[in-house]
Amino acid sequence: MTINIQDWLIADGYKIVVILGLAVLTYILFRLWGNRIIRALSKVKITRGDRTEEESKLRLRTLSKVVARAGAVVILAVVVLMILQSFGIDITPVLAGAGVAGIAIGFGAQSLIKDILNGFFILLEDQFVEGDFVSIKGKEGTVEDFSLRRTILRDFKGDTHIIPNSQIKTATNYTHGWSRVVVIIPVTYEEDTEKIFALLEKIGKEFTQDKKHKNKLMGSIEVLGVDAFTDVSVNISVAIKTVPSQQWEVRRELLKRIKLAFDKEGIVIAHRRRPAATN
Repeated sequence: MTINIQDWLIADGYKIVVILGLAVLTYILFRLWGNRIIRALSKVKITRGDRTEEESKLRLRTLSKVVARAGAVVILAVVVLMILQSFGIDITPVLAGAGVAGIAIGFGAQSLIKDILNGFFILLEDQFVEGDFVSIKGKEGTVEDFSLRRTILRDFKGDTHIIPNSQIKTATNYTHGWSRVVVIIPVTYEEDTEKIFALLEKIGKEFTQDKKHKNKLMGSIEVLGVDAFTDVSVNISVAIKTVPSQQWEVRRELLKRIKLAFDKEGIVIAHRRRPAATN
């Protein structure tokens, strides 16, 4: 028996077209209204409210991506069931079978459920979002992608680390709200510490006034004072608060300025000297 395509389209085919059209429209509306709702919810201080404006944008992007993926899965499932029904297939056994299968799968997929639950709480508690630099299970890197099931990190070497969310027990976030650079400077016992304190204050003042770097800083340099005595040096500590993700660049620049200033003033940075080689 041959099937007349035109007759089928007139009788039943249009239903599939309508279902697909409604699905696309629903997804578009879901993204539009979902993003508005997410923007409103993202302003609510659930656990911590010290994120900068840029971090808030990253959090919003992460939430939007996760919600969009979840919505797409739900809409796709509904569309498949409606299309099956349009072909005259009774979906009641399908739903019943899905329920039984879901129970069976649930026993064998407990880790997947843990992944999703833990991912949900990571988002809810704002532990980290895409763009944050974090340390998870001994791996450090930038959160390149996040879903309710897994977190993807990319480290400085470019290596990608995929971590199931259920395995995340402790996460260290290096770029949340603000960061701090702490530098310990070893100088010889012969140096005048008060002179060094004054020089460090001068370095910090010049640093904060530098147009290239001042937007990376959140305050002036703090000369914390003498931190420790060792067998070869007096250790002096300084600290400076930075905006998120800028602590490494600020540290490199601060160390360079300290070295140049110390060389100019003849201040010796202490170090262990190797004994001269003997013939």
